[in-house]
Amino acid sequence: MKKLIAGLLTGAMILTMGTTVFAKSNIYVDLVEAKGASPQIVNDRTMVPVRAITEMLGYKVNWIESLKQVEVCDPYTGTVVITMNINSTRAYYVNEYGARVQKTLDSPATLINDRTYVPLRFISEAVGYTVDYNVDTADVYLFSPEYQTSHVGEGKGEDRPSGV
Repeated sequence: MKKLIAGLLTGAMILTMGTTVFAKSNIYVDLVEAKGASPQIVNDRTMVPVRAITEMLGYKVNWIESLKQVEVCDPYTGTVVITMNINSTRAYYVNEYGARVQKTLDSPATLINDRTYVPLRFISEAVGYTVDYNVDTADVYLFSPEYQTSHVGEGKGEDRPSGV
């Protein structure tokens, strides 16, 4: 009986030692949290929900069911600026010069809980944002060029007076 109890306790200890609890990571755009936009890790890539991110930036998003395709449109002109198909590693975006650019994704656009997820790096490139990652919290940060220009030196200690 003592061996059985000792064996059960040992097994329970081994199981709990291998369990790690991770807090839900978040996505922030110019330090504003993107609600309902948790990143997912797929094939060792950080994937983000297209609609949540791009709509937060002001873009319009269309889903074309027959093609399993997502179109992200400029909010002012209605022009399609990003196109991707589910399960495809090819995606397209219009760069700052107006040229349509084909990009090969590290991981294909994927449906997770009826939401389209794409690699974070692609969506940030396509909209011209810079990516940062907090390794302690696993939070993802996207920064617009305007935000970066108006917040130079923040968090880097560059604007600290000498001798302080």
